[in-house]
Amino acid sequence: MVFRLLKSAWNNPWLLIFLCLGFWASNVVAARLAVGNVSPMALGSMRWIVPTLIMTPIVWSQMKKHKQLIRQHWLYLTLISLSGFSIYSLLFYSAGNFTSGVNIAMLVATVPVFTILIAWIFARDPVGPVVIAGVILTVSGAAVVASRGDLQVLRNMSFNAGDLMIIAASILHASFTVGLRKRPPFPPMLFFTLLAVIAMVTSLPALAMEMATGHFIWPTWLGLAILIYVGTFPTILSQTFYMRVIELIGPQRTSLFYNMVPVMGAMMSV
Repeated sequence: MVFRLLKSAWNNPWLLIFLCLGFWASNVVAARLAVGNVSPMALGSMRWIVPTLIMTPIVWSQMKKHKQLIRQHWLYLTLISLSGFSIYSLLFYSAGNFTSGVNIAMLVATVPVFTILIAWIFARDPVGPVVIAGVILTVSGAAVVASRGDLQVLRNMSFNAGDLMIIAASILHASFTVGLRKRPPFPPMLFFTLLAVIAMVTSLPALAMEMATGHFIWPTWLGLAILIYVGTFPTILSQTFYMRVIELIGPQRTSLFYNMVPVMGAMMSV
């Protein structure tokens, strides 16, 4: 009975995307709680230690079984991990030190637009009226939420280095979303673990730079709890669910739901 329910949930894209976005939205709250308890680069890099430690023993036998496939696709794995995991996380957490929450919410809303453009340019995916209408509605909705319905807030928006970081992170996440469609035939858990291990390694230079410049904050007890939470729910579960939803309904439709993150994040923050 339990197995049947889990199997049904695994094949239900709407349930998975709702859980995925909910965990990502909680990540916004966790990032706010992290201020003063763990530094941005520490949070952005150490979050990958949790899934690496948890998942590697689970998929170790699969790693050995598919080692030839891993060697064959190492470049793809590295690029996907950089775009969707390590560099994206580092840009996102760093941007919060330079720009406002309104700007972040507005600019994150560009992810579906970039996803559709990249899918159209590189995969020749058709862009129909339903997709265009969905983009307009989701971006408009994010604008209303971010501005709290006040047009004056949007008129007074100014852009800085943090905004450029969010735009770059949005482009990377869109590329990650489209790139997942070409995923090699790895078992899902093994694929995620490989990306997490690569993300942990490739984010170490940014952590070293933060230490060298004197901005590193060693996690407090609250910071450690935040790291464990972020590494488990917004990282392991959300990323796994997101990749599964792309398998079920495709990158364009999946990306349109991304703009629920600011809405759910605002509700959780309240």
